[in-house]
Amino acid sequence: MRDNPLLTELAKPISATVASFFGRALSATVAAALLAMGITTIAIFTVRAPAQAAATCLGSSSESSNGPDEKMSRGRALARAQEWVRAGWTYSQSCRVPEASNSGGNYRTDCSGLVSMVWGLNRSYSTDQFRDLIAPVYEISRDELRPGDAVVKTGHMELFARWKNTADHNQGAYVYSFNTNGQTVQNPYADNNYGDLGYNSGTEMATYQAIRYKGITEDEGAWATAFNADGTLEVFARGSDGNHSLNLWQWKFGAESTTQYLGGSITGNPATAVSPNGDLQVLARSMDGSLRQWAKGGANGSWPVQNSNLGGGSIVGDPAATYYGSNNSLQIFALGANGHLLHWSWTIAGAWSYEDLGGSIVGSPAAITDGTNTLRILAVGSDGQLRLWSNKPGSGWTDQNAVVPNSSGLIGDVALTISRDRAMQVLARGTDGTLRHFAMLDNAWPVTNENLGGSISGNPAATTSEDSTIKVVVRGVDGHLRYWSFAWGSGWTKNVDKGGSIAGDVAVTNSPQGNLQIYGYGTDNVLRQWAYDYAGGTGWHDNEMLSLGVTAS
Repeated sequence: MRDNPLLTELAKPISATVASFFGRALSATVAAALLAMGITTIAIFTVRAPAQAAATCLGSSSESSNGPDEKMSRGRALARAQEWVRAGWTYSQSCRVPEASNSGGNYRTDCSGLVSMVWGLNRSYSTDQFRDLIAPVYEISRDELRPGDAVVKTGHMELFARWKNTADHNQGAYVYSFNTNGQTVQNPYADNNYGDLGYNSGTEMATYQAIRYKGITEDEGAWATAFNADGTLEVFARGSDGNHSLNLWQWKFGAESTTQYLGGSITGNPATAVSPNGDLQVLARSMDGSLRQWAKGGANGSWPVQNSNLGGGSIVGDPAATYYGSNNSLQIFALGANGHLLHWSWTIAGAWSYEDLGGSIVGSPAAITDGTNTLRILAVGSDGQLRLWSNKPGSGWTDQNAVVPNSSGLIGDVALTISRDRAMQVLARGTDGTLRHFAMLDNAWPVTNENLGGSISGNPAATTSEDSTIKVVVRGVDGHLRYWSFAWGSGWTKNVDKGGSIAGDVAVTNSPQGNLQIYGYGTDNVLRQWAYDYAGGTGWHDNEMLSLGVTAS
């Protein structure tokens, strides 16, 4: 683990009108989505205030190993880039400054140092090391670029944010870029101190080699969301049309939200997975117990697959989906009606497979790829113990239905996130209503069934925020929003009461500009939002009523 300074946590409510990155348009979008899903909880994120001008530039001798390369989600990567924009750092190859939110290691304030910081690498690599694939990256085609990837050429590199037009990549792309001595970071949202916006024309993009960090992961969230290559947030939920159809809400930076009816008759919450080339998969449980698939791809953003019955066993609960392995195959997991863990897999070649992985589970499974590049599936068993399945490329399934040590007394669904030390963090609810914590690192369990206290009644949601702190949110038995935060160097802040009157499970996501958005449905039948506004600098906005703006068709 890295030796990190104490991260200060904010818990002061802000009463001003929300001015978050996504703004009211996204609030309305997600509001409608969550309302349609019947989600009845709100959650809060407590994160460190931006370190603007407080830190000072350090000399080149201050750079040292920052620990192992992190696993980094796409949304969190963009949020970390935006943190250096807000801090106002200027380009200098002789300067070293702390990573996002003044935490962790120090990185060089030039183009390759920016990308090294954004990805949480163990040091500042040079541009040539990225270009020559000596750094932990691999080459992709330019058309495969997705938010959080990078482009490089001799002498310069940039972080890719989004295409200007996903249907026509010749129109160029928005980027984060460090360029000239004294210049602040060029970014997609506002001109820097030299009056430059982070944007490349199609001709400029053609001069670059596209690369992808080996440790990049998809964004985490408690409801089905996905960021497209152009920065569009897509939210999927069960509609309120009486037929339980799958509805899609979209919100794009600088544009109005849209709604699209995708048909079907589903129950529960859908799951999403985005392929390395940007194709989107949506999976959901049909009213008849079958697993259904929607697939979006191609330059025109069409849906060639809608409400396709994937066969296999009948399922209960919500599916989990992810892309995994050297062949980037789609992996889907669900709780079967027989109590077993069921598994579907789809390869890029178009072949489907299905298998029953056995076990006796009662909670919906969660899936994640950990720091050892191993696919981990976890679910609560019928005996109240945490059960584990593992799959590593070339080795197949191991740990099938394995009991996690010292994991008795659990109930409900688990939440997973990967922390900065590449450990898998597992959060669960105890039968006594307390929050329980497990951690797996390098195939060992250094933390098992840690009792974090509280009195909770929902399933927890977890994420790793831009400042590398672990955030956990859940509904308390009193209906209030409760949150826990783990800061490196200071440990857990536990069971903070953020108020509200909520029902159901929480929903949380990281926006591309670094803001934390948390949504839930109040007992007053009004959707509520907690948000921390980095972009506008207005801090916390707690327990706000949201106007729905759009409704399910």
